[in-house]
Amino acid sequence: MGEELHALIPGSRLVVWDGAGRCPMLEAPERFDELVTSFVAETGGPST
Repeated sequence: MGEELHALIPGSRLVVWDGAGRCPMLEAPERFDELVTSFVAETGGPST
């Protein structure tokens, strides 16, 4: 499903890593936060 959503959302990024299941934001919160922060910074997401 991730690959399908990635194909449908322009500018999206699909990241898959070993050891994470259905809830990576709960299973590896530090890594998840790093990925989200990096994505927002690189894509010029909303500023706070």
